[in-house]
Amino acid sequence: MLHIARQTAPGFDICAKVKLPDNRCKTLVGLARDAACRVYYPDSIQTFREQGCEFLEFSPLQDAALPEGICGLYLGGGFPEQFLPVLAQNTRMREAIKNAADRG
Repeated sequence: MLHIARQTAPGFDICAKVKLPDNRCKTLVGLARDAACRVYYPDSIQTFREQGCEFLEFSPLQDAALPEGICGLYLGGGFPEQFLPVLAQNTRMREAIKNAADRG
């Protein structure tokens, strides 16, 4: 993923870094976490953190918007097909994810 991310057009910052109060910089990534998206490999989470990512959790089932300031999404596994009716009814979240993807 890093190799692909680094192949963006010159001058295009794929992920903006956010300055934290302790002067560290972090890349904010939205992490879907609820009954539909609940399976994540600890090594994957750790690798993202080692690369400077900080996760802001959200619920595709219940939330209407993505977390503010994120530059990427991490949608975990599980059995989202068991929650299709609820996921389909959450049109605001579906639109938020589509709009974020359209913006890159």
